[in-house]
Amino acid sequence: MLKHGSGRAVLFLQERPDTVIYRSVIWGACSENWSFDSQLEDERSPYLYDVIRATRDTPYYVGRIKEVLDTLGSSREPENLFPTQLIRLAALLTRRGAGDLREPMYRTVGTVAEETYGIAHIAENIIALDGVTGYWHLVEHVRHHSRRDDDRWREVSLIDELAEQFGESVATAALRASAQNNSERSQYLREIQTIRKRQKFRARLKRRKSEKKPPPLAEVRAYIYSSPEKKIPKPQMKYMNEAVRRRLWSDFKQESDCMRQLRYLGILRTYRYVPFPGDPEVIIPLIRQTDDERLAWQAVRLLVDTNHTTIRAAALDLMKEEKRVPHAIELLASNPGDGDVRLLESVIQREWDDRAFEFIGMGIRQYIRNSPSPGFVPILLLCYEKLACSFCRGQIVEMLLQRDALPNTIREECHFDADSDTRALFRPAPR
Repeated sequence: MLKHGSGRAVLFLQERPDTVIYRSVIWGACSENWSFDSQLEDERSPYLYDVIRATRDTPYYVGRIKEVLDTLGSSREPENLFPTQLIRLAALLTRRGAGDLREPMYRTVGTVAEETYGIAHIAENIIALDGVTGYWHLVEHVRHHSRRDDDRWREVSLIDELAEQFGESVATAALRASAQNNSERSQYLREIQTIRKRQKFRARLKRRKSEKKPPPLAEVRAYIYSSPEKKIPKPQMKYMNEAVRRRLWSDFKQESDCMRQLRYLGILRTYRYVPFPGDPEVIIPLIRQTDDERLAWQAVRLLVDTNHTTIRAAALDLMKEEKRVPHAIELLASNPGDGDVRLLESVIQREWDDRAFEFIGMGIRQYIRNSPSPGFVPILLLCYEKLACSFCRGQIVEMLLQRDALPNTIREECHFDADSDTRALFRPAPR
């Protein structure tokens, strides 16, 4: 429950007369990174705050956080520690009045400043806590890094965060007021605001240049045939010329190199929700091969929106091989047929590791979106129980709500889920 960020853990702790026996596991969740997929899932400090409150043992955790913050960057720092999460949690506990951890928190901000996204990961929480004062604390830790304009995105991102939370005009006025009697701050603000405006202008210019400009065949081929060391950027294919697409498809059918096949598939898979115009039988063998999972998944993505008897037959055949079940379900999403409900139920009821079930869950959600039916409610409930990813679990909750089929027990859990969108469905997000 706790590892997966489920609100059930909070309800469980609320019902226990004594939560001291759970201190070790709760501290592990607070101090280590237990997220299943950090690219999809929200940071967990709001969830962990609810967990700590449910223990009715908040002073213990505030004390532990203070002790560990004081070790950051030293030889006493515990192994497997997740410093950014601990700093975010310290800021939130302080903001909510559960304890004052400002001093140890600000003392340790510098330990994450050298990480590529360290400051960016804690900026939201610290600025929410102390506004412009928090902003200047963060600036002091990042401004001594590279001074090249194109490397100063961390500093620009801090002003962006301040503007996001308080509005552009309020943030600008507050920054000016904070620098009014400080010439060094005033000069710094003028400098970084100039860089920020320049970056925004470049971004707009880049977008305009790329709008409706189809890349020539020579540019696409240069990307496909380049060596990995050259790192040639992928051409913008949104407005690909149809003649270029046909030529690339013809070239792809003759290609046998795995890396180039991957690049061809990435180029040809330009439009989501558009059926693949070529022959699926050329692509299906790439899914069956077992040497390169990236190639198998790129091939699936190319066919995922295509309805074709050959694809359904291939998907049913792939279901016989455990390793290819996630790929098969993705293909069935646009190729439904009789007996699929029972087939999907049997898949869910088998034992899967969390990663494999993550992909299975994606395919099932897409299948249900394409083929809505009341018969899928039991499948959605099973997915809710088995998914390790809080973001994906939140999508299941939304699908159950759309069908007016969300049980009250799950509704109560959602108030405390690690996914912010799921929580927001049932309670306003506190500021």
